[in-house]
Amino acid sequence: MRPTPLKKGCVSVRSGGDAEFEFDPQKSLKNFRKHGIALADVISWWDGSQHRVTQAKSVKGEIRRVLFTHFQSRLWAVFFTYRQEKIRLISARPASRKERAHYYHG
Repeated sequence: MRPTPLKKGCVSVRSGGDAEFEFDPQKSLKNFRKHGIALADVISWWDGSQHRVTQAKSVKGEIRRVLFTHFQSRLWAVFFTYRQEKIRLISARPASRKERAHYYHG
């Protein structure tokens, strides 16, 4: 995966599959500092890994979704939305206690 500039403050990356992703590199750096993972690193979680996607809260009328998957023995939550046929990554972090309870126990 090789990032390509898209517009000011945005990077576009094509995954090994057919999906195309975009994210703000500054937000990715902030995410890395806070949670230990960059947004570009979670793109592979869409390719063949076992995951579950559910709807998250909408923000400013935009429908957001969350992908849950296991990585390094932890349950992770990746928040994203669809924009112009691309998956826009918003954040990635270890799942909260409430999210883990919902994931494991419904």
